[in-house]
This record gives sequence, C-alpha cells and structure tokens, in this order.
Amino acid sequence: MTKQKSNTHSRRVAFVWLCVICVTAAGSYFLFARHRTSLQKVSPVDEPSVSTVSPQLPATTQPARRIPTRRLLFCDLSTNAHQGRLATVDLNGPREHELHFYDQLVCMRADFRGGNGICLHMNLNNPLSPNEAVIFDKEFRIKHVIPLAGVASRTRVSPNGEWGAVTVFTGVNSYASSRMSTKTTVIDIQTGTTLFDLEDLVVRNKGVVFKQPDFNFWGVTFTKDSRYFYATLSTGGRIYLIKANLATLQADVICENIECPSLSPDNARIAFKKRSLSGKRPTWHLAVLNLATLKETLLPEPEPIDQQVQWYDNHHVMYALPEFIVGKPVIMYTKIIAADGSSPFKKLLSNADSPVIFHEAY
Repeated sequence: MTKQKSNTHSRRVAFVWLCVICVTAAGSYFLFARHRTSLQKVSPVDEPSVSTVSPQLPATTQPARRIPTRRLLFCDLSTNAHQGRLATVDLNGPREHELHFYDQLVCMRADFRGGNGICLHMNLNNPLSPNEAVIFDKEFRIKHVIPLAGVASRTRVSPNGEWGAVTVFTGVNSYASSRMSTKTTVIDIQTGTTLFDLEDLVVRNKGVVFKQPDFNFWGVTFTKDSRYFYATLSTGGRIYLIKANLATLQADVICENIECPSLSPDNARIAFKKRSLSGKRPTWHLAVLNLATLKETLLPEPEPIDQQVQWYDNHHVMYALPEFIVGKPVIMYTKIIAADGSSPFKKLLSNADSPVIFHEAY
C-alpha cells in the first residue's frame, strides 16, 4: 500500500508541474501576441513601419507625430441672424468637415496668420465711429479693438502674427472712382497700436524719390519672413506695385497696374485684380504676376472681381464671388482656381466670404 501511495503522489506532482508549464507557455504567447498587436496599433497611418536588422525581432515603428491640419476660416453668410460671423472648417485631419462658429466675431473682412487675426467689424452701437479692427488670438478671444477713421476695406496679418495692415476709405468708397481716397496703416498686433501710415514711406521709382499729395495706398501683403510687404500705390491716374521695408520705411516701385496684391506662400508670385477699361466704369479680372519675370497670367474666372484674394496653396488662388441665378437667392461661393491658368475654378464652400487658409497641428 505504501508503494502504491508513493506512485500516486508522484503522478499528481508531475501533473501539477505539467499544468504550470502549460499555463506559463500560454501566458508568454499571450503577452507576445499582445505586444505585437500594440506595435501595429501605434504605427501612424502616414509613416511606414521600419524593420530591424534581425528578422526574429518584432517590427519597430517611427514615433507618432502631430499631423498639420489645413483649416479654412471664413465669414459665414448662411443665416441672417449671424451674418458675417467667423467660422472655421477642417479640410483634413481628425476633425475633417467639422464646423466651428464664433458668434463674438462678426466681420466684413478677416485674416489670420501666426496665431493672431484681424476682423474688420461694423459696430452699429457706435454711429460716430462704427468701423473697427478687432484683433483676436488663436482661441478666437478678442485682444484689442481699434477704431477706424473710415469705411473698412482691406486687411492682412503678417505670417509671424506680429503685424497687421488695414485699409479704409476716407473719401469716396470705391476703387473705381478717380476721387477715391484711402488710408492704410500698419498695426502692432501684440499691443493693438498703430505703427505708421503708408504715407510715411519714402518711395523711389527707378531710384528717384517721388511724393505727391494724391498718393493712395491699399492692399498690403506681407512676405513670409514678415520683414517686407507689397502694396498698391496710385497717383496721377497711374497705379504701381511697391515693395517696402518694415524697419526702414523705404519702398521701391516694382511695376505698374497691379491692384490688391496677394503674395503666394513661396513668395514667387502675386495674385491681383487686373483693371479693364473697356466699359464706362473699370472692371477687374483675376490674374497672377510672376515676380521673377514680371509675366502676367490671366486666370479663367469669367466674373469680374473686386477684392484682395488669398492663396489656397502655392498652386491655387482662393476667392469668394456671388452667384446670380434668376429666381434663386444669391449665394456667395468660396472658389479655388489653378494659379497657372491651366484649369477652371472649383467651388469649395457655399455661403462663405473672405476665406483664409491656415494650419494647426493636432
């Protein structure tokens, strides 16, 4: 009986150890499988996995990185109750097509760069000085409100978000009138103070300084290093494109007949409105100037355009125009068009005016 009990005990011990070994092996396989699965999950969609030298080791991955999201900022025209309120929509990224509205910012024109924006606003509660430049930050919180001595028309923010420019009409508020009078100022966005008026510039044409009492400036567009800007100057019935230095306030004439310039992100071209005098009143059509060659390309947008357009990217120009169809409400469409004139426009968004593209990393 003792020998039988001993054999039974031995078999039980062996069985227990066999169970332990099986459980341990299963657990090790589970942990390995889980580890391999976790590596596959963290691998970014836009980054390929990179294999190590040894084929026995599991694949490693590049660290996840934030994806720049292209966002469109615009003045929303979809409802009368919120006419002109600022809105944004993500054009790609994790919140693609998601709309955001900012009811505290109601604008006629807007621009946004480097984490700061300017909203040209009409304050109906202040009839003596209704036009204002409202400066806001990346959270769309209002930082400064600057009264404007005239009817607001154009605005731009420098790429670094430090400077802004605002053009107002101080006389006849039409670029088509020979009696038009404008005032363009450059603003320190951080402090909300005016730095200078463009009439303070020393302008040279072919190396010779010239200044006339009828100088009008408008349509500022900043270079990507935020040290220079281009603008339109009119005097004596002639229109010039000038380039100015923000630090020295020195400016030079580049060429003629360029109105409301908008500099491409790579600073190689300028989109502008090209004047036509075929009728009783001037009209303008969309064109692009190559700054290296001064060659102009007329874009196939059939409708006249009277605005300072924006760039969607280095290859496309972006702008907003109304569509008139008999018997239907007028709709403002944001459009994009190839900057080389190779293809017609495409509609990007309806009920959207004053469009601006900017990037945000998530």
